[in-house]
Amino acid sequence: MSQQHSALFQYFYVSQLASDASASTVPAILAQVRQGNARNGITGVLVFDGQSFMQYLEGPSGVLQGLMGQIAIDPRHARLQMLHEGALQERRCSRYELGYADPTADGALDQVLEQLSVSSQGGPPGEAAVQLFLSLRPRFDIEG
Repeated sequence: MSQQHSALFQYFYVSQLASDASASTVPAILAQVRQGNARNGITGVLVFDGQSFMQYLEGPSGVLQGLMGQIAIDPRHARLQMLHEGALQERRCSRYELGYADPTADGALDQVLEQLSVSSQGGPPGEAAVQLFLSLRPRFDIEG
């Protein structure tokens, strides 16, 4: 494998569940994704609240770029917004984790988005946004 494909890389994005997609399909998709991610050396954190996705991914550059290309054209995602991407010196996640934020509990994902200031007025620069998101992991029901 070439250096370009094996160098460690990271992506952090938010998106919405497309209006014609059902949240009930997410668990089946995740089972399949987890197997592929494990096989391809991809780790990270995904938080879904029934309507919004927030995901941090890390892994080999070429593989991760291909995965992000698939996510970008996936009809179940809408309004995908990249918050950060770039090279990574070492992994921050040892496994692939799925977090679920109960949208009726406290608007947890909305609060995270507000803290990240994901708006037209700007917010934390990419790396700071990743660090903030990963520091908020204890707020979510994480399984992996």
